[in-house]
Parts: sequence; structure tokens; C-alpha cells
Amino acid sequence: MIIGGKLGDLKGMRSFVGVLITQALMLFVVLGVGLFIFWFPNFESSQSRYSSIFGVFLIAFASALVFLMIWTLLIKFTEEWWSIIAVDRVSKWMIIPLYAAIGVAFLACIWSLLAVVKSGDESFTSTYNPIIPSLAVVLTTGIPLAASSFLTLLGVKRILTLKKNMRLFESSVSNTESEGLSRIRASINAEKGIGSTFARPEPKGFYFAGLTSKPWYESEELEWIAEFEDSFDDILAEATAIMSNLGDDIENYGYQGLNTESWKKVSLVANREENQENLAACPVTASLLKKIPGYPIFRDAMFSILEPGGVITPHRDYGNLFLTMHFGLIIPPSGYMEVANMQRNWQAGKALVFDSSYNHQAVNDSDQSRVILLVDFLNPDMSDQERQWVLDAPFWKA
Repeated sequence: MIIGGKLGDLKGMRSFVGVLITQALMLFVVLGVGLFIFWFPNFESSQSRYSSIFGVFLIAFASALVFLMIWTLLIKFTEEWWSIIAVDRVSKWMIIPLYAAIGVAFLACIWSLLAVVKSGDESFTSTYNPIIPSLAVVLTTGIPLAASSFLTLLGVKRILTLKKNMRLFESSVSNTESEGLSRIRASINAEKGIGSTFARPEPKGFYFAGLTSKPWYESEELEWIAEFEDSFDDILAEATAIMSNLGDDIENYGYQGLNTESWKKVSLVANREENQENLAACPVTASLLKKIPGYPIFRDAMFSILEPGGVITPHRDYGNLFLTMHFGLIIPPSGYMEVANMQRNWQAGKALVFDSSYNHQAVNDSDQSRVILLVDFLNPDMSDQERQWVLDAPFWKA
């Protein structure tokens, strides 16, 4: 499957893991110094002891605050460098603990500052217990440190997977000197960070060099769409019949990292594998799909149902190998498709075509289901040789 752990931004992931390792090391140092000061040194006075404790928590507070600001900025790159699942992990496992760490460190700073002020009071200083500041520093640094360490392990695993697949990609083109694969070589080099320029407009998954990049396409740019429009009544009849026959057995469309409870599908082709039973039930639709250049090298071809009130939240698909067609079948009075901050409305019997590597979302804000024929087809800029490479490429393998 051409999403998930198979592809990604290798250069971006290295930067991501670098930030995690730097954070983990700094937090580890603060934790170690704090525990050492709390338990071992013999201070000349209570004031010097509490001043040192205040210094530890002030550094912990400042560190957590700085890292919170860094991750607030990095969260928008997490999807681009890693995946939308990682966005959720960073939000829950990093940003929330950092907020908690800032709160604990702030309270510990106030406590230790008051202790400095009251250091002349023997009744106060004689009750010093190293367990209290130790617990505070563990909460302040230990929890974010654990999150950093765990995310670092996941990030390293991701990098190793990406490097492995890059080697597979390289080997798949190394046995030929054909100029027909030059853009493939350029794409692989860009993913590895080789060269002075970057192939992608935005880093997200494997980016195929040299393809036209624009959010929306006009249906007139693709000659085969006219046959779909001419066959609207037949496609609609087949979609209605197969959905009626399946009834409650219509599948959810599972997209990792998105809430897709309102998104259903009747699959015709998935990851280049044909669903023979469903295709046989929709002969007109099947014959039209076969006229799309590159068939059956589709990421998906399916009847896509977005239930009333359904929203497919903003995201970007991996890579730019595919364009997406939404051919309107059952279209409610309101709802829209938004790509790169530009909205278009579905129309029955008409096609919307867009590049799903751009940020996009689908909204059905009506009280009726929206049904379309969705097809992820190869970018028409690809040559026959490049299409064959995609068909045989290792990232289709589970």
C-alpha cells in the first residue's frame, strides 16, 4: 500500500528525531543535576541549598517552556515529515506533558523561592525533605523525557524503514540506464537529501519529480472523463443497485489518523487489486475504469459515501503519483470539496479532479448522504515506462 510506513520524508524525519534527541539529552541533564543537588551536596547554609533548588526548577521551567514553543511550531511539520498518526501522538504524549511540566515547575519555583526567603527560619529549614523536590523534578522533566525517548524510538524505527525502502527503490532502477527513468532517480535522490534543490512543493511522502503540480484540474484536461459524463445514468444505476444489495454490509473507509466513521465505501479497485465481484456487478463502470490510462494502477476506485453531517478533516495523501477524481452521483444540496484553501461543489454527472498531495477536506453539511465515484489514478504526466515502474515498485507489497 502506498501509504503508511512504506514512504515518507527521510530528510525531515532525521530533523524530527534530532530535535527529540536534543530534548531528551537536555531533560536528562536537568533531571540528573536536580537529583544530585537535592540528595548529595552539603551546603554551607539553608539559603544556598534553596537557591540551588530554585535554580534547578527555573532551568526546568525555562526548558519546558522553550520545548513547548518548539513543538507548537513543529506540530504542523509532523504530518509532512511523519504521518497524521504522529500528529496525534505528539499532541498527546509531548505537548500535554510539557504543559503539565510547566505547571509543576512554576509551582516548584514559587516554593523554592519562598524557601530562600525563609531560609533564616530554623523551624522551616529543619524540615527539609529531599523527596519533595525530587518528585517535583521527576514530574517536570521525567515525563517529557519518557515521551521524548519513546517518540525517538518510533522515529528511529521510521527512519530505518524509509532507508530500507529507499534501497529497494534504488535497486529497482539500478539495472537500467534508460533515460525514461531519470525522474524516478531524481525523486529518490530528493528523498535522500541529495542535490541542491528540493523536488516537492511541500514535503509529504514520496514525491515523484517532474510532474505537474497544481491543486485542481479541469475535467476537459482528461479526455476520458467525457465518457463518464455521458454514462452518468448507467453509473448511478449500478451504484444504487450495489449499495442496496450490500445494505448494512457497506464497509467503513479506514484512513489511519482520521475519524472516518461517516465515510463508507464500495470498493472496485484498491492498491491496484481488482474486486472482481463488485466490478462484475457494475459492468458499465468497470468498462469505463479500464479506459483510464494506467488501469488498474489505482490507489482506490470506489463508490464513496459521505453520510449526513460527515466531515473528512483536512489532510494530505502520501506522494504525488496519483490524482483523484470525484464523479458526482447522488449530490445533496449543500457540501463541498476544499483543496489548498479553494472550494468546489460536487455536481451530479460532473467530475472534480484534484491533486490529493495538497491539503484537502470534504464536507457534507446536509441531511442527506453524498455518493460519488472516487478514482485515484496515475498522474497523466507519467510515461508508459514510469507507469510500469509504479506497477512493479516495492511499496505495493505489504
